[in-house]
Order: sequence, then structure tokens, then C-alpha cells
Amino acid sequence: MDLLDRAGDLKGMLVEFALSPRFDRELSAVIARSFPGGVVTDESMFSMVLDHFALQHRLPSGRTVVEAFAAAHPELTDAERDMLLGWRDVIESIFEITGKDRDALVLFNFLDELTYRARSNLGRRAFKPLKKGMILVGRLVRAGEDWMVSGNPAAFPASARDQMLAAAAGGVIQAAQTNWYLHGGDLTSALSQGLAVLERGVGANPSNVLAAPDPDDC
Repeated sequence: MDLLDRAGDLKGMLVEFALSPRFDRELSAVIARSFPGGVVTDESMFSMVLDHFALQHRLPSGRTVVEAFAAAHPELTDAERDMLLGWRDVIESIFEITGKDRDALVLFNFLDELTYRARSNLGRRAFKPLKKGMILVGRLVRAGEDWMVSGNPAAFPASARDQMLAAAAGGVIQAAQTNWYLHGGDLTSALSQGLAVLERGVGANPSNVLAAPDPDDC
């Protein structure tokens, strides 16, 4: 069996595990923080919140849900266990679809400037509505030699490119400013990363996001 096919099976099992009563209290708290009033109104956003909960959220025990899942399934092969635990290292970003390669998307990551070949455990039909030039906000995890789309990404038309890049740059810079205010350290590299993203957006105005941090806002 292709490891990606097995990844799809394991991902479905992991999601069921994360939604089980065992984690109901923790997941309910995460949903309440992510959605005002605890009402889920965006399917893509909920999918990404659930994906983060399953792969990266630290439980009171200090473990993640995926670590608990792996421990609960001793029948997993070494390759399957390594793949599952590798999912904790998620690539979460804004991507541009630069093409398709058989059953995979070719994605350019605006944050790390690397290109990823990403497949879906649902097969090529999952990518049928997606076109070259569109912007994808989503998460990737390793599945053998390939990357796999994790969760339900949000897709935007190519015309939204500049707006998405400006928003991404503003987020990087705001996070850097807040971290600098709280913890000190080197602000330059993080600001440079934000500016690099920003420069890819035509007509973006750096002055809107490069204001000095106000202690009352951090």
C-alpha cells in the first residue's frame, strides 16, 4: 500500500480519536477560544483548528493527541509511527499554486520561499477546482517522500494575491514586534522576513505595518 493511502487511513482514525469523549473538555475549550460564542461558522477554519488540536496542541499531560494516538496503537509499523509523529512538524503558510504534477499540487511557500509537491489522501479529485495562480492557506505534513495537505485548506482567487501577502507580512511583523516587546532579542531577522513577504505584494505599503510597537498594544 502506498504510504499516502495509509496516511489517509491513519488521519481519519486520528481525527476520530481527537473527537472522542476523552478529549472533549480540551477540544471544547479550544473551540471556544477560536470561535466567538463557540459557534463554528467557517468549515475551513474549523478544519485547521481541529488539525492543530490533533497534531500540535499540548494536553495537560504534556503530550499531544497524535502522541497519545500512537501510544494507543502498538500495532503500528515503525514507518507508520514515525510518519504520525512527524506530523507534529507542520508547514503552515500561504502558498501560491504554481502548477500540478499528476496527482499533486506544486506549491510555492511565501514564508520560507521553498516549493512543495503536495498530494491529498483523497486523490487528485480533491484538487480539481484549484487552478494555477490561486492562493492556498493551509497546512502540509510529511507522508513518506511527499507532502500531504492536512486539514481543509482555504483557497482564494489569484486576484487576492496582493491582499493575502500584505496580510501575511503584517502578521509576521506584528508577531515579531510583540515578541521583541515581551522578550527582547533580535528583531531584525523577523522584520526582514515580513518585509520579504511584503515586497512580493504589488502596491503594499510597508509604513502601514512597520510602525514602532506601542506597549499598550502588545
